[in-house]
Amino acid sequence: ITAEGALAIAALVRLALLVPIAPNGIGVREWAIGLSAAAIAAGMTTELGLAAGLLDRAFEVAVAVPMGLLAAGLLAKWQRNALASDQTNLA
Repeated sequence: ITAEGALAIAALVRLALLVPIAPNGIGVREWAIGLSAAAIAAGMTTELGLAAGLLDRAFEVAVAVPMGLLAAGLLAKWQRNALASDQTNLA
């Protein structure tokens, strides 16, 4: 895939995220990649484009879920420390 092709597909993905049909463009993003990949990138089929869209979503979830859990844990720790500090200051 060329840099121009990758840029075009990335632009379509960002536009798909703006579609208010589904939250976070679920399904719309994958189909945008799948249908555009065959037209934009030489040698790519629609099936390969759909697989790329699903793989992109899988990597996003594989990163977002652990990072979200880590951030939630840190926020809970900071809140506990802030509440303990407030209790100390009140005494």
